[in-house]
Amino acid sequence: DLAYTSIFYDMGDGSVNVVDLPASLNTGGGVKNYTFNVPVLAKMESNVLVWATATDTSGNNSAPSETLTVRIDRLAPAPPF
Repeated sequence: DLAYTSIFYDMGDGSVNVVDLPASLNTGGGVKNYTFNVPVLAKMESNVLVWATATDTSGNNSAPSETLTVRIDRLAPAPPF
């Protein structure tokens, strides 16, 4: 039985566990939405890797999901010509 799903991100300096979401269905397959902030400072840009794992009620962890790469760009645009 599924206990929770963990969401992680990595900006190149090690993984951060964002949240452990309790299972909506103990067999998995439930749908949840979750929004989180990634600390990319103003005037910076960064690739952020995001993935998840599942943990059952016995404490066994799944392999990580496929990693999603998100490019966050907080740089100002170039001036017009």
